[in-house]
Amino acid sequence: MAPNVVTMIGTTHLFVIAVLAQLFDPTLEGKSPSWVFLVNAWCLFVYQTMDAADGKQARRTGSSSPLGQLFDHGCDSLGTTFIAIGLCSLMGLGGHWQTVSVLATVQIPFYLCQWEENHVHVLRAQVGNFGVTEGQYLSIVLNIA
Repeated sequence: MAPNVVTMIGTTHLFVIAVLAQLFDPTLEGKSPSWVFLVNAWCLFVYQTMDAADGKQARRTGSSSPLGQLFDHGCDSLGTTFIAIGLCSLMGLGGHWQTVSVLATVQIPFYLCQWEENHVHVLRAQVGNFGVTEGQYLSIVLNIA
């Protein structure tokens, strides 16, 4: 399977989170049925697994390229918005400044990490002991709880 297909499978699962939020809780006030949050947790798990596997697949098949990395990071950037929308629905933040704050809290660090990688050629995905993986695990646990 091509690495970009693996990336798209993961990103599609995040798109499902946004679609479910739009269908069942368009105002992000936490009115979704509980099964939606279980589906969100599953979609986050699949995304996380696919996101970890796409780079390994690219290296294994010898098809790693800067364009593939750009595609992966572009899908990750889009996906962070979908994750944030799902979390805003989960927390019932509604269409207020708190929702904008959550989106900014997710998007700004992502952008800065990509910017830093462009200049330093090292992608740091964590601060101290808390990184992207831990944030995704936290999101999964919050959706299940």
